[in-house]
Amino acid sequence: MSIADGRLKVEPLAGHSALDIQAYMKAHDLPAHPLTEIGYFSIGCEPCTLPGGDAADPRAGRWAGTAKTECGIHWSHNGQPFTASTSRAH
Repeated sequence: MSIADGRLKVEPLAGHSALDIQAYMKAHDLPAHPLTEIGYFSIGCEPCTLPGGDAADPRAGRWAGTAKTECGIHWSHNGQPFTASTSRAH
């Protein structure tokens, strides 16, 4: 956990590699996320996630067309929550 820009950031998987996560999924017989079957290499919230990426850059589908590298916790610059109709504009 950390605090950045006045927000508490929780990154529970930050210390785990992709291989660690795959091993955990296999050990616990967990299925892959269904979106991985249709071209999503990195899955986040709906407004910030598009199909795309590859093994070398799995997060390439996130924040496509923006300079963002983080979600922003689903809030706009004016402090209002994003809605599905406005989310792509952030």
